[in-house]
Amino acid sequence: AMMTGFERNGDVVRMASYAPLLAHVDGWQWKPDLIWFDNLRVFGTPNYYVQQMFSVNRGDLELPVKLMGEPRATNQQPRFYASATRDEKAEEVIIKVVNATESPVDARVQLTGVRQVKPKARAIVLTGASLKDENSLDEPWRVSPRDQVVTMDGAWLPHLFPARSFTVLRVQAR
Repeated sequence: AMMTGFERNGDVVRMASYAPLLAHVDGWQWKPDLIWFDNLRVFGTPNYYVQQMFSVNRGDLELPVKLMGEPRATNQQPRFYASATRDEKAEEVIIKVVNATESPVDARVQLTGVRQVKPKARAIVLTGASLKDENSLDEPWRVSPRDQVVTMDGAWLPHLFPARSFTVLRVQAR
């Protein structure tokens, strides 16, 4: 969710980093590292995949995002976050959505300011069965991005955002 804020404020946020990065499974001091390894194998954590998904799904121009009726926790804090950019070269709108709730959210994303939208879009979804799910040397892709094809309804994209998920939507639009 914090990274959607970085993206929405891209005019002032030029760079972000994550530390610590690497840890050997038999010799570490703390657990927030992104990449774990032993002498023969390696795996990325879910946080690694979030960083990766942001890095390979960047746009040239930040677009406005308006969320209406998003779910909120009992303390009235937002639990559904989004940012959007446009990739001029690929002619795609890239929408990133974080659903931090414990339930799936059925939402409709509207694209404005586009003339033509292709009927099929790509969704890259990162989620796990529970918050305790982790990757390991034996299950390196337990929590990793999965590709889906989604169907546009004109300039609208209806989508069920899984609980505790990060979704990147890539929509061909001119």
